[in-house]
Amino acid sequence: MKYLVLFLLMISFVSASQVDFNCPNSVFVNEEFSCSLEITEGKGIYDVKIEIQSDGKTIAKIWDDNKESWGSAYYYSKEFIEFGENKNIELKIEKNGDFEVVLKIRQANKVESWNFEIEVIENGVIEEDAEEDEKKVIREENNVKKNISSEVVSLNKEMEIISLNSFDGDNKEPNLIYESKNKRNLDYLPYAFSLLLLFILILLLWEKF
Repeated sequence: MKYLVLFLLMISFVSASQVDFNCPNSVFVNEEFSCSLEITEGKGIYDVKIEIQSDGKTIAKIWDDNKESWGSAYYYSKEFIEFGENKNIELKIEKNGDFEVVLKIRQANKVESWNFEIEVIENGVIEEDAEEDEKKVIREENNVKKNISSEVVSLNKEMEIISLNSFDGDNKEPNLIYESKNKRNLDYLPYAFSLLLLFILILLLWEKF
């Protein structure tokens, strides 16, 4: 629930006032926010004060239409609202944390008050944006890594290993791509040796006969 709706009723033996006071239940530090106030039961004109303190010091500022500037919420805004009128109160709180807010209305020497709680958050939007930016960078880095990995796998699939001594299908016979001169000489060496032995044998037989 974005706004805390307060419907407060106070009755005294002499006279009583009833107010509708609508105010955010959480705000950011030093960020302007608005509360609406209406006095639904009473009479005449009232002074208004929004009291927010920390360690005995006032930590809120209120907008003064007459001076067109921000002033301390320590003081009453004199003759601020009339019975039956609905007015906005512009405020800023200078410190983060959970605080008690006291709404006071004053008429002559009679003061009536109502309490409620408000949460003040420090730099919430900035922190959320920074966290989202960090997540975005991580997502982009992961996408780059995935793309590189996909390209490597694709290249590996497209690469073919070429062997000079590959086997040809069903024949399982090596296809000779290149044969050196020394290899050919070694192949003919047994034939030359056989011829040499045959020649020696002929010479021996010739000498015998």
